[in-house]
Amino acid sequence: MIDLLERAITANDSLLCVGLDPDPERIPEHLREERHPLFAFNREIIDATAAEVCAFKPQVAYYAAAAVCRLRADRIWSEAGI
Repeated sequence: MIDLLERAITANDSLLCVGLDPDPERIPEHLREERHPLFAFNREIIDATAAEVCAFKPQVAYYAAAAVCRLRADRIWSEAGI
């Protein structure tokens, strides 16, 4: 994992980490109809920022509270192509 982080730091010239802790009440309307709105919202954040940051940090408490704790961080990374 450290080698992936080091490559992202170098490639994006960034030490910025984006926290993925969506507030369900702030999910845009167009994503509320998705099968997994929280995941779709995070996906949009990841897509919009991937070239500018070196890492993403999902806040597990948000997913557990939303009863989606079965979504593992590695799924988020792999689906984001990171």
